[in-house]
Amino acid sequence: LANACESGGKSASRTIVSELLSTILSRLNVDAATKDFDEHPSVAPALALSYIMKRGGDSPAIVFHELSSPVVTPFDIIDALCATKEGEGQRRQVGMSKLLLPEGVEKERSVAEKKIDLANSIVPLLIPAYAKAVVPTFHL
Repeated sequence: LANACESGGKSASRTIVSELLSTILSRLNVDAATKDFDEHPSVAPALALSYIMKRGGDSPAIVFHELSSPVVTPFDIIDALCATKEGEGQRRQVGMSKLLLPEGVEKERSVAEKKIDLANSIVPLLIPAYAKAVVPTFHL
């Protein structure tokens, strides 16, 4: 895939990067019964994306930052990692009126820890896309 991105330019990179992001997003919604989050179904496409960002030339990083709706964007991945189980995109409400009883707190803490572990498996794999300079040299 990295060779295809490097030799195929932005067209090939757009297809590959958007498909990998879509795959990551769809697999994040799968409730995998793994204790080790490195084995979560969303990690393999994230690893592929990370490798492409490192070895696929400049086109994948440029495309990564150019993606916008209706295709899956990097922000959709981050939003999915932050979403609660009850509803996609909803965040935990805070305030005195939203306090939980002790058993609710323990359950919520467990869910939050699982989400954090999953995010810790995915987010570092997205960093290479942000580490690459994507400003074309003719603008400098």
